[in-house]
Amino acid sequence: MITKMQTKKGFYSESFIRTPDQPGFVGRSEPHPFSYWVATTDPLDKNAFDEEYKIQEAKPRSQSMTKQERKTAILIDTINVLAKKYPHGFSNS
Repeated sequence: MITKMQTKKGFYSESFIRTPDQPGFVGRSEPHPFSYWVATTDPLDKNAFDEEYKIQEAKPRSQSMTKQERKTAILIDTINVLAKKYPHGFSNS
């Protein structure tokens, strides 16, 4: 019998999983730091993202990049920096 499921923001989220051929069980989803930063909606995370994006935007990039390639590179670099620096989100640092 399931008594409770838990979520620890930035670390894991539990959910009840049931399939037609097996009894239900509690599964735990643990986000990879990069995935966490792609999906977060936390206001503190969003502020940290905006600040890091400005830093990445100011860095020199290859002149051969198109505008879209440059924006993509800035976005990926921003997420990589934040995922390394705050793997469980800014609030949990």
